[in-house]
Formats: sequence, C-alpha cells, structure tokens
Amino acid sequence: MQSLNTIAGRIALALSALFLTALIAGTAGWMTSGIAFKALNTIYADRVVPLKDLKLISAKYAVDIVDAPHKMRSGAFDWEAGGKAVKDAKAVIDERWTAYLATYLTEEEKGIANTVGEHTKVSDQAVAKLLSIIAAKDQAALDAFVTTELYPAIDPTTEAIGKLVDLQVRVAGEDFAETAAPFTDANMVVVARLVAAL
Repeated sequence: MQSLNTIAGRIALALSALFLTALIAGTAGWMTSGIAFKALNTIYADRVVPLKDLKLISAKYAVDIVDAPHKMRSGAFDWEAGGKAVKDAKAVIDERWTAYLATYLTEEEKGIANTVGEHTKVSDQAVAKLLSIIAAKDQAALDAFVTTELYPAIDPTTEAIGKLVDLQVRVAGEDFAETAAPFTDANMVVVARLVAAL
C-alpha cells in the first residue's frame, strides 16, 4: 500500500510539473505574441506605409513633375496634358507628405524631414512657376525653365527624400531585431522548464 501511495505521489508530482511547464510556456508564448504584434504593427504603420508614401512622393517628383515638361517640349504632351500631370502630381505629393508627417518620427527622422521641408519650399516655388508657364503656353520660357531651373529646384528635395527612405529601411531592420529578442528569451525559458520537468 505504501508502494502504491509513493507511485501515485510521484505520478501526481510529475503531472504537476508538466502542467506547470505547459502553463509557463503558454504564458510566455502569449506575452511574446502580444509584444510581437505591437512591434509588427509599429513596423507596418511607422515604417512600411511611410516607405511607400516616400517612394510615391519621389516618383511623382521624378516621373511627373520633371518628366512632364520634357514631354511637352518633345510634343508627347500638349499644354493641357502637361499641366494636368504636374497639378495631379503636386496634389499627391502634398497629401502623402502630410500623411507621412503624421506617423511616428524618430529624432533623426525629424531632422531629415525638416531638411526635406526646406527643400520643398524651393520645389513648390518652381512648380508654381512651371504651372504659370504652362498656363501662358510660353514655349521659350518652358525651354529656359527646364534647362536652367528645373533640376536645381527638384533634385535636392528628392535626394533628401532618398535619405528618409534609407532611414525607414534601417529602422525597420532595427525594430525587427528588437522584436526577435523576446522570442529567443521565451524559447530559452520553455526549454529550461522542460528540462526541469523531465
């Protein structure tokens, strides 16, 4: 009878240890999942979406605002099509830049964003001048603007935006590495508890 009680006690102890291990593993997994979800949401909302917006802004400057006057000079665009392309691009740029500034910005990011803002003032003046030239249908003024003013006004802005794009990629990688750390810690806890239970 004593032998049976001893065996039953050992079985109960073993089952209790396994239950405790499962409980700890489940709790660690639940906590780690919560941390991971929050981190992934941050990466998506504050890095992936802004990266998409910044790439779009850069493309609107390079493909539409810079390319449209060239197409007008070559005859691929008439005055109306060129003006529409520039206006539409500017509207998208303003909308996406406002959305980008509403996301979480690191201190480094704020500094670069301020630089972009300063360059954008020059770009905005150039775009306004381009639209006035298009409205006047002044071919000579368009030729002069493209050859002397267009690139100096736009290139610094797109270069600064490129730095923001690089930052998004780098910070997303750092955030991912930080998110992966709790998983490693949680796995070590689970393994240790399993060894202890065995």
